[in-house]
Amino acid sequence: MNQIGGCYDKTTSIVTYSIGTVASILLLKKKNPSLKIAGTFFLTVSQMQLIEYLIWSNNKCDDYNIQISNIGSLIHHLEPVIYFIAIRYFNKNLTKEQKKLLNILITVYLIGLGGYSYNAYPLECTESTPEANYHLEWKWNHKKHYVSFYILFVSILILFSLIGLERPYNYIVAFLLLGTYIYSLYKYKSNKAVGTIWCWLAVFIPLVLLVI
Repeated sequence: MNQIGGCYDKTTSIVTYSIGTVASILLLKKKNPSLKIAGTFFLTVSQMQLIEYLIWSNNKCDDYNIQISNIGSLIHHLEPVIYFIAIRYFNKNLTKEQKKLLNILITVYLIGLGGYSYNAYPLECTESTPEANYHLEWKWNHKKHYVSFYILFVSILILFSLIGLERPYNYIVAFLLLGTYIYSLYKYKSNKAVGTIWCWLAVFIPLVLLVI
């Protein structure tokens, strides 16, 4: 198995959840608006590790698994929305042009999300599968038109970072989001673990922001 050491059990998930949550809360306590924005966004991202912990703990396909999977898909797909809200709330230096562009981007994302969600539900169970290299396979990541939708998803997050954060944090967060995604895609392009690995790696970005 081509393991990287994460996302294989409930212990890893809860430890990663704790790290991401604490680091994100520490960012929220900073005075810099960009760090508050990042803290809000990555606090949302970190919740996916709690979702994985709950699924690993249950370890069977039943109604509970499906309900937790539905909550997980909702959190995951709302990440750009939370990012947008945080930017508009904390960044008081946005120009009219930037606000307009952000509004256009979130509208495009919501339209794309609506179209994708039409084909994504109802969800099946989230399970550890050989196709996902024995990580948890997020079934909502592999519905009809998933390639085009997740290109939009990643692009929106990167553009929000570049537009909504101040320098140098805009470049740092955009680079780390893109870099961790490319790594996940490169290592797991042949299976269905790209989304879960990218989310796992992204949880550690708040730690980077705390030390720079």
